[in-house]
Amino acid sequence: MKYSTINVRVKSIQQLFDLRDPSPFNERDLDPGFVQFIRSSAEDLPTSLPLQIKVTIEDESGDSLPPQSVHKAIQTYFAQEALQKRRELKRHARKAPIYLLIGAAVLLFSITLARNLEAKESNTALSILKEGLVIFGWVSLWKPMEFLLFDWNPIYDSMKLNRRLERAEVVIGPGLTQ
Repeated sequence: MKYSTINVRVKSIQQLFDLRDPSPFNERDLDPGFVQFIRSSAEDLPTSLPLQIKVTIEDESGDSLPPQSVHKAIQTYFAQEALQKRRELKRHARKAPIYLLIGAAVLLFSITLARNLEAKESNTALSILKEGLVIFGWVSLWKPMEFLLFDWNPIYDSMKLNRRLERAEVVIGPGLTQ
């Protein structure tokens, strides 16, 4: 089978894990540098092929963790990240209509106030205030519309990337050829 391959070379398996985490290696978080490298590499690879992560270990003498544990740790980490992004997307979907409703209410209030000012005797200051209220009302919809229409996409893309990394085949071994 053809893969889009990410090659990682480390001295030992322990380098893949966050050494600040006091948990046993098989329960630790992945190293942030390793995660960033994997993510940025995966973003550059074509999505038409499944991912493969090849981890080459230069010195296996001190490693007691079986390769299946590393594969499980990588899979679990990215599954949790995908789940977190899914929750964030759901929160975003709940907030978007509320923000839009608030923006629409501000617009309605601003336009109503501007129309009430039209009935008054017109002078330059009042005209500027009236136009300012209308502009303020429309601008109040800007962020809610941006939130509703565009801000969900990076969250969705991150969720898709994490799912793709969760499904990646992980190959671990000493001196793998690249």
